[in-house]
Amino acid sequence: MKVPLNQDTMMKCICPGCPTFQKNELTDGTYCAMGVSEKKPEMKGCNCLSCPLYAEYNLSGAYFCIHGAAD
Repeated sequence: MKVPLNQDTMMKCICPGCPTFQKNELTDGTYCAMGVSEKKPEMKGCNCLSCPLYAEYNLSGAYFCIHGAAD
């Protein structure tokens, strides 16, 4: 299910606590809604599976910051 980009999803997002996360000027996370990070992060571990948005939107996959937004 597609994750909407809104204040509710941004508040639930746990991207900033992820070992792969790299802050940039455009976003503090919510890659499952926004897609790939422009910083091209290295895989250092993934918190996607433990994010409340993952369960709420019945997501599959991981590393949305590298692989792109959830469908």
